[in-house]
Amino acid sequence: METRDKIREKYNLAPRNSSMEKVKKLLQNAKSISLEQISAIVAADKNLCRRAYAIAFPGRTDVPETQMDAAAAVSRVGINILVILALGNILNSTVIRTFETMTQMGLKSGNPLNCLKSEDEYITGCVSFHGKANGMIYMVFEDGLAEKVYGSIYGKSQIDESQRYLVHDTIGELVNIIAGNLQSNLCDAGLDCKIVVPSVSRMEMSHMNRPPGYHHEVFVFIYEGSPCWVHLLVNPECC
Repeated sequence: METRDKIREKYNLAPRNSSMEKVKKLLQNAKSISLEQISAIVAADKNLCRRAYAIAFPGRTDVPETQMDAAAAVSRVGINILVILALGNILNSTVIRTFETMTQMGLKSGNPLNCLKSEDEYITGCVSFHGKANGMIYMVFEDGLAEKVYGSIYGKSQIDESQRYLVHDTIGELVNIIAGNLQSNLCDAGLDCKIVVPSVSRMEMSHMNRPPGYHHEVFVFIYEGSPCWVHLLVNPECC
């Protein structure tokens, strides 16, 4: 049986994520680890610390700089949310890496506040995962960007209407690879889960499934002015 590291190499997936390795330690020692120890782990990861601080203190514009800042955030959000934030870090880097590998398209991070219009329809790939971690990922594309993804992979400059279904198939493959990497990192942290085969459809964002109580984060990626929105929804009670 192939190890997870060999699977990563075979499919050019992202390497083990340092944030997840730290979170694995948190989960394994959740009952005995002190607030000071947790804060030290979080403070050492500036991105994780910044995002935890933003959730703990919404509306504040100051940047966490010390372990005391990290402790203040940790005491408010708890370990389960930290796990989800680490997943967000992984998802963010995996999306960028997968686009570079499959499409040679360099994405740039955008502002999540630049929201899409809920009444418009977008090409949306959705995949869910179930087990010790439960949640779902939505990847939302404007038509132009989805067509660029398909064209880049298959060397097509124009899309024939009779082949438009292939754009959906391509997005489904992209979503599946990204979800597989997230699953691998979850399993590495002891949160074994299975992913469901992705579905791709045109849908309004008002129809997105948002289970009550799930933590919901949105990431935006831009390529040549065209955005892709990635939604991560996770049940914090399962982490």
